[in-house]
Amino acid sequence: MSKFVYKFKVEYPDLEINKKMGIKGFLKMLQEAAGMHSAACGYGINDTEKTGVTWIILNWKLEIIDFPKCNDILTVTTWPRIFTKIGAYRDFTVVNENNEIIAKASSKWILADSNTHMIKKITDEVINAYDGTIPEEILEEKMQEKLKEPDNNRLLFEYKIQRRDLDTNRHVNNLNYVDFAINTLPEEVYENNNFKNIEIMYKKELKLNDIIQCYYSNENNKHIVTIKGAGEDKLLHAIIKLY
Repeated sequence: MSKFVYKFKVEYPDLEINKKMGIKGFLKMLQEAAGMHSAACGYGINDTEKTGVTWIILNWKLEIIDFPKCNDILTVTTWPRIFTKIGAYRDFTVVNENNEIIAKASSKWILADSNTHMIKKITDEVINAYDGTIPEEILEEKMQEKLKEPDNNRLLFEYKIQRRDLDTNRHVNNLNYVDFAINTLPEEVYENNNFKNIEIMYKKELKLNDIIQCYYSNENNKHIVTIKGAGEDKLLHAIIKLY
């Protein structure tokens, strides 16, 4: 099989306060590349009526080497690294116009019923549609699928889920969790850090009118945001590490 290649132009909405594309812009680009690859294989968003399934992200690990500017043209290369019965691992590289690698990432996905959102088995039919796997792991330090909630953290941000936060599954889009994390950071952390790494573990989907409470902790200069429900059970929705 061959790797999938996707071209991306950095635009103004992708920029952060330093006038360069940051973590959320990178993840948006990688999500689009994965979606375009799946569409080319017959498992994209427009194929759900036929296939009855959709891909849902469980984990991200992104390492940024350099930050692109507005109007830069980037090339994303992605490939499925492993298929299991209930999960798929996908890796990425991003290069600039000088063919220099500026970012690397790994991710984990599950296949879910597009109506019930229950996990579906990844069949040989699905694997064959992607023409198999390329067992090339791009990150030197492996992605941790289970992030641990810090023992010491403090509540810094509370939010009620709005319509604008939802995607086609009527769940909060995975990119919006980055916004929740950024809004949770203390002001001095937000202003003084140029994050080059993010790890995300998505645990439980969020829906319209859910209220979340976001807790902050700093462990060895890694800024950890834990997103929980506001109910008595404090249901865990995600853990995000920025550093």
